[in-house]
Amino acid sequence: MIELINLSKQFGAAAAVNNVNLLIKDKEFIALVGPSGCGKTTLLRMLAGLEEPTRGKILVENEDITPLPPQQRKIGMVFQNYALFPHMTVRRNIEFGLRGMKIPAHEIKRRAEMATERVRLSHKLDMKVPFLSGGEQQRVALARAIVMEPRVLLFDEPLSNLDPLLREEMRKEILRVQRETKITSIYVTHDQSEALSLADRIVVMNSGNIEQFGTAEEVYFSPATPFVASFIGMAQLVRGDVVSNNATGLTVRVTNDCVFTLAKGPAIPLSAGEKVVLGIKPEAIIFTMGGNRATIIEQSFYGNTTEYVIDCSGLKLRARIAYSHKPDQRIGDSVTFHLDANLCSVFKA
Repeated sequence: MIELINLSKQFGAAAAVNNVNLLIKDKEFIALVGPSGCGKTTLLRMLAGLEEPTRGKILVENEDITPLPPQQRKIGMVFQNYALFPHMTVRRNIEFGLRGMKIPAHEIKRRAEMATERVRLSHKLDMKVPFLSGGEQQRVALARAIVMEPRVLLFDEPLSNLDPLLREEMRKEILRVQRETKITSIYVTHDQSEALSLADRIVVMNSGNIEQFGTAEEVYFSPATPFVASFIGMAQLVRGDVVSNNATGLTVRVTNDCVFTLAKGPAIPLSAGEKVVLGIKPEAIIFTMGGNRATIIEQSFYGNTTEYVIDCSGLKLRARIAYSHKPDQRIGDSVTFHLDANLCSVFKA
């Protein structure tokens, strides 16, 4: 179990991490996600002992590790650039941390072989690092971290240097290893799809603060703030005025000629005339007969989906349509559409 209590980090006048409080359960896989500069890597480095907090405490299993140096924290870290020794074999890289701990040679050998077996690299134990692929080098870095039997495992954007296909494969490998070892893990990424597919719970950060902490489903379908809606769901934020809010749903006017009706009302009470912000995910836009009229002004084909930019009375919206529902219209054609309320969020302005 990890607990962060009023944790802050100042760099001059700038607050990289601002009074963060967080409780992570034993064996959980947590993703820290947010844009560049939001504080997620600084938070990870404070956990590892590579940055000293300006204020606050870090507890692991109820032990205050804030004053401890990195080597005494029993925390493993997998870096973005692997940080391997190119002149050494896979075996020597994995054993490196153990060799300074006065562990018997046979125990070092046993633990190194077990770690490489977990990451499925036993057949390359005696190969030097430069002869490995990027994915294999990342597996070595993972094995080197788990061989130390850490209480906590930290990942600092470990897959950002890999191509998309290999990144998908390594996601599954990291998750498999974490489930097998049951090591509490914290994974930093700016990739929302990576966070959604890997983590038990997600911490969404912005400007040094936690905007939301919840499961993938919670942050995607029930964002706590407009920022979370726009970052995790790629929702467009549109301002409007409430026309009505009753049993049939919520109606919001966003321009003189563009009125949206959500079939279910929001959880927050709203009255006619109140100003709101709608978070509209691209897949919330359904091309159908009837509804608001718009003109297609951009079209991009992505294989299983096609993305459109449509102009609804001056309001430009992105729409993502599955290939099976792809309309026949092209750029310049008119379409009518409505919104799927389950893929929209409503916030008081």
